[in-house]
Amino acid sequence: MKRFRFRLERVLKLKQQRRRVAELVLRQASLALQQARTAVFGLTEDLRKKAESLETEIGSEMSAGQWLAHCEHAAQLERSLVAAERTERLAADKVRDSAAICTRLSTEVEALESLRRQQWQQHSEDTQSEYQRDMDALAMIRWERGKVQGDTRK
Repeated sequence: MKRFRFRLERVLKLKQQRRRVAELVLRQASLALQQARTAVFGLTEDLRKKAESLETEIGSEMSAGQWLAHCEHAAQLERSLVAAERTERLAADKVRDSAAICTRLSTEVEALESLRRQQWQQHSEDTQSEYQRDMDALAMIRWERGKVQGDTRK
């Protein structure tokens, strides 16, 4: 009986390893996206609070230095928010690209595993068929021996 051998086993193992790496990259990209979203949310909240604090100052006297400090702080928050939103978009792109790679690799692995199962099934059927032929041949040999021995006893 021949031993089962899947000729694409090394390719399958390589694709499985690449899929695991791609899944890890996807998890890391998802984490980076979550962190970027948290940063955007935090900066948006800071900017909202700054706007509220400026609203409470409306109508009261404020020195030019205080007004400039508030405006500069708000401008800095806005620049930080724009940078954080850019980082969020890049992180979202990375998640999308990583997910596409994971999907492609998963499809390739599933196709190879399906091919392996089909070849295993064929090997199993061939092995069973070969075993049955051997058993039939053995039965015929025994039957022939029994027939010959039966003829010599007469």
